[in-house]
Amino acid sequence: MKSHLRLVLITLSSVPIALAATGAAAAATTLDEPAHTALVHTLTDPTPSVLPSPSPSPSPSTAASASAPTNSNLVAQPPRTNLTAVVDPIAVPVRDGVRIRVGARNSGPLSITAPAGQPAVILSLDIVACCSLIFKVRSLGGCPIGYRYPPDWPTSPEEPRGFDCSSGRTLRVGETYWQSFVFPNLSSLASGVSVRISGYAQDPKPSDNTRDVVVHLASPGSTLPVTGAKTISVAGTGLALVFAGAMAIWYGRRRRLAQSVRSETKGTP
Repeated sequence: MKSHLRLVLITLSSVPIALAATGAAAAATTLDEPAHTALVHTLTDPTPSVLPSPSPSPSPSTAASASAPTNSNLVAQPPRTNLTAVVDPIAVPVRDGVRIRVGARNSGPLSITAPAGQPAVILSLDIVACCSLIFKVRSLGGCPIGYRYPPDWPTSPEEPRGFDCSSGRTLRVGETYWQSFVFPNLSSLASGVSVRISGYAQDPKPSDNTRDVVVHLASPGSTLPVTGAKTISVAGTGLALVFAGAMAIWYGRRRRLAQSVRSETKGTP
C-alpha cells in the first residue's frame, strides 16, 4: 500500500515538470516563427542585397550633342532655281528635212547637281499629231520615244507622244541643255509641237517650263550655214552673174577699141 502511494506522488510531482517543458518548447517554437517565415520568404521571393545605383544625368553639352542632327540624318534638298524652256527660232534645212533645236536653260540663281544616277533636267518634245509623224522625226541626240496613256487604257494601248531626253547630273547657272531633231519639212511643225522640261530643282516659276516650237527657215544671208541642194543653186547663180559681168566688161572694151580704130582710119589722108 505504501509503495502504491509513493508511485502516485512521484507521478503527480512529474506533471509540473512536463508542463514546464512543454511550455518552453512551445515558446521556443513561437520565437522561431518569424525567422522561419523570413527564411521561406527569402527562398520564394529573393531580393537583391544591393540596390542598383541610379544612372547619372547627362551633362548639358552631352544632351546638346545628342539632340544635334548629324550629317547622316540630313537629306539633301533640290536647289531653288529657275528652269526655262527655250527654242532656237532658226530651222536649218538639211538633206532629209529641217533641223530644229530646243533646250532647257538654268536661269539661276543656283547650279543643279542631281544625286548619282539622276539627270539634272528632263526635256520632252511633245508632238500633237499621232502617230505616223513621230516615227518620221529623228532625234540627233538619241532620245527615246515617250508614250502617253489614253483615258481608256488598258483597253486602248499607249500612244507615242514625242521624245524624252535626259541631261547629265550637273547644269550650271546660265548653261543650256540642247537637243536637236530633224522633221521631214517645215509644214510638219504646224501640227503642234512643244517642248516641256522638268528637273531636280524647286522651280519658283514653273510657268516657263513649256514653250511652243515656232521657227522659220534660215535664209542665205543669215549667219547660219545653209546645206543641201539650196547651197548649189545659190552658188551657181553667183557664178553666172560673175561670168555675165565679165563678158559685159570684155564686150564693152572691145567695142570702144573698134570705134577708136575706125575713127583713126577715117582721119588719115
